[in-house]
Amino acid sequence: MADGPTSGTARTEADLLTNFFQDGQANNSITAQDMRDLVASRFGKLEYPTAAAQLQSFVNQTASGVNDMNIVDLNTQHYIANITHSTTVDPSEITVVEDGVYDIVVSAMFWKTGGGTAITTMALQESLASGGGWVTTSAAVRRDVSGNGVAGFAALGHVDRHVVGDKYRVVWWTDEITASLQWFEGGVTSPTNHADVPSVDFRIKKIGLL
Repeated sequence: MADGPTSGTARTEADLLTNFFQDGQANNSITAQDMRDLVASRFGKLEYPTAAAQLQSFVNQTASGVNDMNIVDLNTQHYIANITHSTTVDPSEITVVEDGVYDIVVSAMFWKTGGGTAITTMALQESLASGGGWVTTSAAVRRDVSGNGVAGFAALGHVDRHVVGDKYRVVWWTDEITASLQWFEGGVTSPTNHADVPSVDFRIKKIGLL
């Protein structure tokens, strides 16, 4: 590789290409190339992750029975791009439409009426496009909630590789029928655009390529 330019020395484009970007062709016959193409030829195609969504539930969701698996519906799309989800048809399901590595964070507000304590568990399930139905991932969290008027906050995270057609959903169960997922009003009148607290907040973001 040639030395860099010295003070007062100008180099032509052909000279720079010959000395710094030579790709095996003879001197004076190199074809100029976009540097992004040069990098891609060595390391693969460069892309910015484009898939992301924030989905929420602003309704209370009750337990169907003791230790029954309850599927969480997400009735609000705060933001969604290159992720498939419907608030009316199967609102519990989130479908991947781009191959990649995905980061998922789910948070929930649990509530219990009456006395005693409820053991609540929340988990993330996936259904792969390759088949096999819904299975629970390693992402799960337990939250004990007492019936003293204090909400219990729970959150879980998950990172994994997925391909087009893979699906996610959130499930939960409890040993007390009086436990539920609870949303809360913002509780203030000023400012008027105060934020309500969702019972469930689901965030998914593509963070890398396969």
